Amino acid sequence: MLTQPNFPPHRRRDPMRLAELQVYTEIMNSDRQGRALYEVKTSRHAPELDFTVGIQDVAICGLQVKGGQHTFRGGQFQRITDDGPVNIPCPLKVTWDAAMQIREVVKDRLGRNVFVVAVLVFPDMAPDPAIELRAEHDRVKVLFGAHNLVERLVDLVDDRDIYSPPTARQLDEIAETLMPFLADGGQAAGEPQGQEPEGQKADVHEINLNGLPLEVRHADVVNVYNAPVTINYYRVAPKDEDSAGDADGAEEAPTE
Repeated sequence: MLTQPNFPPHRRRDPMRLAELQVYTEIMNSDRQGRALYEVKTSRHAPELDFTVGIQDVAICGLQVKGGQHTFRGGQFQRITDDGPVNIPCPLKVTWDAAMQIREVVKDRLGRNVFVVAVLVFPDMAPDPAIELRAEHDRVKVLFGAHNLVERLVDLVDDRDIYSPPTARQLDEIAETLMPFLADGGQAAGEPQGQEPEGQKADVHEINLNGLPLEVRHADVVNVYNAPVTINYYRVAPKDEDSAGDADGAEEAPTE
């Protein structure tokens, strides 16, 4: 499945991101047709959704991921640590709110009602009956483990009456609405096309944001952020180059 943007390389070495990496890899390797987006935030004040997974002709699922071991006791969610259980905010509420934000944004911007299934994923856990019972009460689906994830998402919605499953075209429109800075071909905007020879840096990055072209020259690093879209680029001068010759900084991309 087309999954965007690319999972940041530095996060692959971060123990706190391994659960997200498991889920990202499972989605990306699925043979199902569809579009998946990583880290979707519809506005500055909206909760971030770890994944929006649009499965063609099936449904759209909003996923939150919680790594490690958790439990639900005495009306309180807890994370199990080496020092004992620690109370945490209810992840079911965050999952529901973030998933419903996706639905509202699509309705506002595209004028289309879509059915979004809120799903909380615990990649590192065996099933916990207490969590499952609370999730059912909060109208959130819950999955334990990351194996065969997309097919299990399909199984979750088999008993739902989804009268207008998303088509390929609709999923493309939704992806472009939620993340307008994405480039074609599964590559995040701002990443150079093709591999540069070792020791040679790309000089020009051409980016198209909502039909507005932007060109960044002499950028060794390009970071792209949304709402509003901002381009930060940095360049380290070679040792034999006059350090006062080229002062690079940050530019804000044009927005509508």
